[in-house]
Order: sequence, then structure tokens, then C-alpha cells
Amino acid sequence: MPTSAQEQFAYTGTLPTGMAINGTLEAVDQAAAVAILEKLHVKIDQIQAVAAASAPSRAAGPLGSEDFKTFNQQLVLLVQSGMPVEYGLRLLAADLRRGRLAKTIATISSELDSGLSLPEAIERHGSEFPADYAKLLDAGIRSNNLSAVLLNLEAHLELTQKLGDALRRALYYPMFVALALLAVLSFLDFYVLPLYRPIVDALLTKSRYGYGLHQLPLVTRLVLAVGSVLPEILVGLGVLIGAWLIFWITCHHRPVMLRLRDWVACHLPFIGPPLRLSLLERWCGALNVAVAGGMNLPQALDLAGTISGSPRVRADGAALAQALSQGAKLAQVPSGRIIPKTAVMMVQAGMENNNLSDTLVTMGESYRRQAETRIAALVPVLSMAALLLIAAVVVVLMLAVFLPLVDLMGKWAG
Repeated sequence: MPTSAQEQFAYTGTLPTGMAINGTLEAVDQAAAVAILEKLHVKIDQIQAVAAASAPSRAAGPLGSEDFKTFNQQLVLLVQSGMPVEYGLRLLAADLRRGRLAKTIATISSELDSGLSLPEAIERHGSEFPADYAKLLDAGIRSNNLSAVLLNLEAHLELTQKLGDALRRALYYPMFVALALLAVLSFLDFYVLPLYRPIVDALLTKSRYGYGLHQLPLVTRLVLAVGSVLPEILVGLGVLIGAWLIFWITCHHRPVMLRLRDWVACHLPFIGPPLRLSLLERWCGALNVAVAGGMNLPQALDLAGTISGSPRVRADGAALAQALSQGAKLAQVPSGRIIPKTAVMMVQAGMENNNLSDTLVTMGESYRRQAETRIAALVPVLSMAALLLIAAVVVVLMLAVFLPLVDLMGKWAG
């Protein structure tokens, strides 16, 4: 952000590719502004001090998932093209013209002009971007391959989006059926049961039938008990849903969501395995980027953990890096919470055979295929499970209503 001691300078110049550029930046004096542009490999045609313009207002709240994906994709293109990021972001903001994303990009571009690095500018907007995004950018810069790191993130986002889409497809129909069933239960509780109870009570008072409340079928007693507290149950469900929505809105881009995702990957059936496999695919790609950047393996393991965006993967990678730094072999390190022993052994084999890069590429592709296979299997499995649960509830309700009547009719006939 600009300070009171800084001035604003308008400039025109040319990139090494021959593209003409223009814009403004902030610096303590003209010499400092020239130094910033020269560092960006801009050939200056003209530069002069101008009246300071008000900084773009900062957007409030986190970016939506689609806005963030757009930002990340455009950042990949800017890095790969060799265009100065601050100039490219300014052009992108001008193209978008309005909206949350345009406002955020314009603010970041202004902060880059003032001399902040890209990770520092993103860190200042931590509430708008996913947790650890600034650390990921810093890791990409340290690996000398920022575009590969951003592409690795994009592939992971694509895989997790497939998982989310599969969950929605699997649960949409059962969810609507469940809502219809809930409406039926509410109707029974507020309109039918009040009529049904006096009938049952009247029948129970006629001792000649030899029927007492304790003799009602267990399923009927359970349904009557649940019906008596159904309003409280509905209020409790509403409170839980509201609490989850508040938690999601306030913590969506905070580190706690990364820890929650790791917990789901390790413990939740159906959803956990494909999520864990997608994290492993991302870790393999990140480790390959770090190794290709010339880092030794302990450094690459630390950096890959940061790029993965997973606290548990980061801890597993740190344990592997520490073991290597102490002279131990990877095979001696126990299985991690996310990274399995088989993955560690394959990395060890790739090192010994001098083909670690090819091994990591093969591992990543394998984990990705496994994740996609499991995601494809989620739709029929979860849909069937949800429908079976709803069918079981319907059967219980039917038994609760008709069993006492059948029993009474049998006693009358006797």
C-alpha cells in the first residue's frame, strides 16, 4: 500500500518482446521508480511524476470459486507470456471493468506498482484468497517455475470440482425426496397424529380388547415418541444448517478449512479416498516441480508440502526431509497421515534409478486416474444409499401406523 512519503509516476516503455506498455507506479522518487522498471526489464521511453490517484477500494469478503479460478488461470498466462505481472493484471482489470474480481485485481496491480512482491500483495488480501495461496506463490517463485506450480493448483482445483459435482449429482434427487418426506412427516405430526392419538387412546381404554400402551408395537411407540418432539428436532436441524452456513462463509478461506479437508480425506468414507488421492497427485506434481527447479530432495520435499496446500501432507513431507537430512533412507520413515509407505518407496526407487522425475509423473497420473475412478463411482453408490435410507424410513412409518390396527382387528375377529 502507498505511504505518505511516496510519489506516483506515469511511464511509457517497451518490453523485451517489443510490446509497448504504459502505466503508473509509486516510489519514493523518480530514481527509485526507474530502478523498479529496470528490474522488470522495461525499456523506459518516458517517466514523470503525476498527482497521486486514490487507490482502488479493497473488495470485502472472499472471492467466489469461479472468480479465484479465473484469477489463477490468468496469472498462469501472464507468467508464461513473460509479461510483467502488474501490467498484465492492470489490463485484465480493465477488460473485466466491474465486479469483485476486477476490483481485487486492480488493487493488487496498484500494490505491485508500489514495489510489493506478488506473494506480499496476495498476503495483504488473505481474506479474499484461499488459505496459503501467498505461500504457494512464494514456493513457485523459489522453485523457479511459478507457472508449473499454478498449473498444479489448477489441476487440483479441477479434480476437487469433479468431486463436488459428483456429490451434488449423487445427492440432488435423494435430497429432494428427503425434503418431501420431511414435509410428509411434518403433516403427520401436526395434522394426523393429533387425530390418531385419541383414537388409539379410546381403543386402549376398552379393557375387553386386552390392549395397553405397553402392548403397542415398539415401532409405533418410537414413531409416537419422535412425533412428540419433531418440532424440536426441526428447530435443531435448522440451527445446525445455519451454524454450518455461518462457519462456511466466515472460514471458507481460512487455514481451518485446510485442516477440515485433511480430516475428511483421512476419516470420511466415500468422499475421503478420492480427496486423499487428489492430494497425493498434487504432491507428486509439486515434488517434480521442485526437483526440476534444481533443489535437493530435502528442500524439494519441504517445498512440495507447501505447494500441496495440505497441513498433513506438509507434516509428512517435513518428516521425510528431516530423515534424509539426518542420513536415513526414505524407506525407514513410517507411513504418513496422507503420504503412504508405497509412495515413499517409489520415490526412493526413483532416486536410486536416477529417474525420479519420470517416477513422479507416473505416480501423479496413477493417483489422478484412481481419484477419477472413485469419483465416478460415488454417484451410484451415494444415490442408492440415500434412497435405501429414505425407503427404510417410509417402511417404518407404514408399519407404525398399520401394525396396531392389524392387531386390533385380529382381536376383534377373535
